Amino acid sequence: MPKSKVHIKINFTLLIPLAIFGYFFYPNVSTIIIGCTCYAVATRWFNPDADIINQSKILSFKGILTLPLRICYAPFFKHRGVSHTLFGTVTRMIAVIIFFYIVLFLYFMSWKFITSGFFSNLDFMQVSVQTTETSKYFLESFASFVTTHKAWSISALIGVFIADLLHILSDRIL
Repeated sequence: MPKSKVHIKINFTLLIPLAIFGYFFYPNVSTIIIGCTCYAVATRWFNPDADIINQSKILSFKGILTLPLRICYAPFFKHRGVSHTLFGTVTRMIAVIIFFYIVLFLYFMSWKFITSGFFSNLDFMQVSVQTTETSKYFLESFASFVTTHKAWSISALIGVFIADLLHILSDRIL
């Protein structure tokens, strides 16, 4: 099983050939750039080894970017389990969505606490409804973006899944 730096070298070595290969299927530069960017992000920060992310420093650039995975993913998945399948990619995406929902809820809770001054005036149900309405707005906006920019969305997903697939294959081969 290769170390993290080996996975990164393998994936980044294949980035340009994969981009050229992708360009033959869909010759649109912006779509290829989005796919390559998502591929690079998935290679560096969103990879199947996110379940052992707690071993790296939290007060680093990588540590801050992996905060959603540290909180909502790593505690619940063991290394080389579900994370080292393509279903693991989906679970990491769900974990990031859950993290941002929690952040949104805490934001509204703190805002209500600051404006009310005391917990006695704090209505948890109202905060929950407000969080749900805001997250519904974000999801609708996201869904609208995805349907408007289908090629970009598919390219982004392909980039993430290919990066994970190469990570998993290199784990099994090397």
